[in-house]
Amino acid sequence: MKTQNRALSATEAAGDPDAAQRFREWLRATLDAEQITELAAHGADTGWPGLTYTSDCVELFERYAEEIREALHEDTEAFGYDSPEAFMATWRRSDMLWSEEGRKNLLVWYMAERTAYGLVEGVEG
Repeated sequence: MKTQNRALSATEAAGDPDAAQRFREWLRATLDAEQITELAAHGADTGWPGLTYTSDCVELFERYAEEIREALHEDTEAFGYDSPEAFMATWRRSDMLWSEEGRKNLLVWYMAERTAYGLVEGVEG
């Protein structure tokens, strides 16, 4: 029997002073192992608990912004781009970068995919 995990809101995570650096823990608490594997394989824009609505993603971005920016800068350098903007312009849903909410949504999806892939592959990051 598959248990259904409940998405933790950024507001709930705010009670923990160290939560800002733990997107990985949020993802593990929100999705089960099968969902994380599917997220890594198919992407975040296919609809997942806590990642479906723009308002949820914006809230998550606000909570995990520092961690997301740090990952973005690491990947920008690792993939050889001059700037995060140049890196993001290559993403499949780069059309979402035109609005602030869309940008935050896309960055949360990026972080979710990056984190899910790391969990599936056993990679820290």
